[in-house]
Amino acid sequence: MLNLEILAADLDFAIGETGKPLVGVSPAAIAGLTYNGCLSSIEDGYEVELAGRDVILDAEILINGNANVTLPTKGAILKDLDGTHHKVYDVTKEDFGPGYRLRVVSRYASGD
Repeated sequence: MLNLEILAADLDFAIGETGKPLVGVSPAAIAGLTYNGCLSSIEDGYEVELAGRDVILDAEILINGNANVTLPTKGAILKDLDGTHHKVYDVTKEDFGPGYRLRVVSRYASGD
């Protein structure tokens, strides 16, 4: 039987080894909050409409939902230490455990 505490600890370990901090930019509910997540490129990005513009989803961020009281939602903007903004297109909770996958547009250039 799977243990949620063990899964959360394993996820924290993986994020700690390969992840990086991302800071919430907007909306106000997440502004200034720090999320540790594993950022990975989507090899074959695909085009979606976001705020009336066609953009290519090109990355995914995995975060531990148990480690954060307030989670990013669709439309939220996160910024990494390199100054790259990532606009969240959708959030999917893993079937089992505390993992959340955020599909993002990582080339989003402005903080709007």
